[in-house]
Parts: sequence; structure tokens; C-alpha cells
Amino acid sequence: MKTLEVEYYVELQRRTFDIFRYVACHESNFGAFSIVIESVLVDICSFFDSLCQNFIRSLASGCVLSNVAAVKEYSAKVRGSRDFNIAEYQALLEPAFSLSEKQLALNAYQDHLQKEPSGSAYLLRPFADWSKGAPLTWWKAFTDLKHDRLSNLSEATLGNTLNAMGGVFVLLTQKHEDSFKEGHVDREIYRLFQPKYWTRHGSVMNVVTPLWK
Repeated sequence: MKTLEVEYYVELQRRTFDIFRYVACHESNFGAFSIVIESVLVDICSFFDSLCQNFIRSLASGCVLSNVAAVKEYSAKVRGSRDFNIAEYQALLEPAFSLSEKQLALNAYQDHLQKEPSGSAYLLRPFADWSKGAPLTWWKAFTDLKHDRLSNLSEATLGNTLNAMGGVFVLLTQKHEDSFKEGHVDREIYRLFQPKYWTRHGSVMNVVTPLWK
């Protein structure tokens, strides 16, 4: 599967790895922020926004989503004359895909740099805030940065950036579930994350046979 969405993700993933050349991917650095990290975070969240709009519209054309009553002007938004907002992403996608439960293994985590590495995978839950009825921390950072990048630069953290990337990864796996499970995606897409909500089936090096079930 080679789509514009996947190409966008791989490019954002490359830019994220560029950050690791200067800031180690470890939780002790998740509070680090910079102009470079800010530019990556804003682009990731902008892509997430576009991906959600597209995903919901594609779902609406083939099935009846639950909780549509919570969305004002739903039909107009499905047609594309109006846009959905983040609260509506939660209202429509969380019941259908349980996004708040989805965990990822952070492959790039540099635990080996520490004196006492844990030896276990570092896990992220990009949508965990939704399970508590709270807004997504990384999305709030994005909206704050859009309003005033200078005053809110400290919100452009490595941790927010990784969770935003994780959110995009989770959404891509749900939108293209069959292609992921059947191994029709380039292994490059797994450089940063591995899904923990699926079970490995076959080698990640083999992109022809099924990888997940």
C-alpha cells in the first residue's frame, strides 16, 4: 500500500528521528522543547486533523456511525462544506475504535543510555486522555501554539510530539486495517512504533505475508 497518507507519515517520522540526533528519545527528555520540535509537532497535528476529516467522511459513506446526533450540521460536514472539530472526532471515532485503549511500543526509546535500563518496551497511549473525559494534551498544545507560538513554545515538547505521532499511527492502522494486517505496507512505517493492540503474525521483515491478527 503506497498512499499519500503513508508518504506523509513516513516523512513526519523522518523529521521526528532527526530530533533524536540532538535529543535522546527518553522520558527524561520528554519535557524538552524547541523551535524545531514545534515545527514538527504543528505539522503532525495538522496532518492528524486532515486524516480525521477524511476518515470520518469515508466511514460515513459506507456505514452509519453512532453518536452522529452529537455533531451539529453532520450532513454538511460529511459533504465537506463544513469541517469536524476535535470534540467531534472523539464523539465519532472513540465509540467505533476505542482509540483511548490503543497502546504503542516506542521503538526509538533509548533506554540503553541509562545506568539501569528497564529492558522492557516503553508504551504510549496517545488517546488516553479521552478515557478520562479530558482533552488530548498534545492537541491542546497544538491549538495553543497556533494561537501564539512565541508565548506557548514550551508546550512544543518531545513528549507531545511523540504522542501526536502515535495518534497519527493509530489512526492510520484503523483506517487501513486490512492493509496493515495483511502486510501490504512498507516496513519503514514501523520504524517508530509497533502496535500493541494486535498480535504479531509472521516476521516484520516480510511485507508480503500477514503481519498481524
